[in-house]
Amino acid sequence: MPRSHTLSGIAQHLKMPKKPRILIAYPEKLPSTKARSVQTICTANALSALMPVTLVADFTSEISHSYGIKIHEGLNLLTAGRCLGPFVINRLFLYRLKKIISHTSPDIIFVRHPKLAAALLKEGHRVIYEAHALFQDKHPNDAKIAAMEREIASKALGIIFTTNGLKNRWFQLYNKGTKTTVIPNGTFCDPDLKKNFHPGRIDTIYYVGSSYYPWKGLDTLYKAVEIIDNLQLDLIGEFDPLSIPATISNRVRLHGYVSNRKAREILQSAEITVLPNSGKDIESTNYTSPLKLFEYMAACTAIIASDLPSIRELVSEEEVVFFRPDDHISLRDAIVALSGDGKLRGKLAFSTWKKAGKYSWDARARQIRDFFFSVNT
Repeated sequence: MPRSHTLSGIAQHLKMPKKPRILIAYPEKLPSTKARSVQTICTANALSALMPVTLVADFTSEISHSYGIKIHEGLNLLTAGRCLGPFVINRLFLYRLKKIISHTSPDIIFVRHPKLAAALLKEGHRVIYEAHALFQDKHPNDAKIAAMEREIASKALGIIFTTNGLKNRWFQLYNKGTKTTVIPNGTFCDPDLKKNFHPGRIDTIYYVGSSYYPWKGLDTLYKAVEIIDNLQLDLIGEFDPLSIPATISNRVRLHGYVSNRKAREILQSAEITVLPNSGKDIESTNYTSPLKLFEYMAACTAIIASDLPSIRELVSEEEVVFFRPDDHISLRDAIVALSGDGKLRGKLAFSTWKKAGKYSWDARARQIRDFFFSVNT
C-alpha cells in the first residue's frame, strides 16, 4: 500500500482533530509597558507555532523588537484602532473587531478582557475567556460587573484561570457548567544559561515592576531596605522617584522602563530578587500569577517571596525563601540571611531555573492548545 494511503488511513482511524482557527482579541495598544501586553503577545506567538492564530489589537508600532521575540509565520497581526483623533473610543475597537471576525471566521475567540468577552458572547460568538482577576470582588456593589461575569460563566465555551485560588473563588460565585482549566502565566527560558554565584556576601537585590499598585508590597520592601546597612536596591520598570523614601534614595538605582528583553538581560546579573506582595489584597493572595516570578526563575536568581497561597501554587520553601507578608522585619531577616550565603543562593536559584521550563511560553501554549481541542470537539 502506498505510504500516503497508509498515513491517511491512520489519520481517519485516530480521528485526528482539525486545528481550530484562533482569534485573540486585545482591545489595547501594542506594544505597551504593561505586563499584560507581554503575556498576550508571547502567548499568541507561542500558540501560533501550533495552530493558526490571528491577533487583533490596536497596534501602534512594530512589536518583535519591543518584546525581544521572533514572530512566527503562523501569527497574523491585524490592527483594530480605537482612536478618532485624540479620543480613545473602545466601541470603535469592537466595531472593527466584528468586521474582522466576519471576514476571518475564527473557530474560537480568545479574550482576557471581561467586558469584551461578555459583548462577544451576547452576539453568540464562541469565546474562551482567560480570567486574571475576579471583578465582582473588586467592585462588590456593582451589579453590572456581576451580570457581566455571570454572562461569561454561563455562555463561554471555556474558561482558563491563571491560579487555582481564582478558579475556586469563581466557582463560589458562579455556576460550574463551563469547561475550565488552570494555566499559569509564562516566561522565556534559556536552557543554556550559564551563571556563577559570588561565594561571599553580596549587597544588591533586584525588583521588577512599577510603583502603581499598593498590593505589590513596595512599602514593605522599602522599609526592609531602610534597616539594612549598605544594601542597594535595583528597580527595573516604571517607578516614581518621589515615591521612594528619602532615607534610602541614595541606595536605590532606577533602571527605568526597559524592554522585556533588556529586563531579562539585567536580571541575568542578579543573584537575589524579591517578590514582596501584600497579604492584604485578595488579588495578591489568591489571584495573581506574577510574570516577575517566572522571569526571576528563568534568570536563575535566588528568590525571596511573600508567603501567600498564589505564590505557593508555583514554588515551595525548597525553592525560595519565604517571609511573612507585610512584615518588613521578616523580609529584612530573609535578605540578610540570603545575601550572606552564596551556597544557598546558588542552590535555590538553580532549583527554580530548572523548574522554569515547566512555565515557558511554549509549554503554556501547548496547554492552551490542548484545552482548545477539548472544548472544540
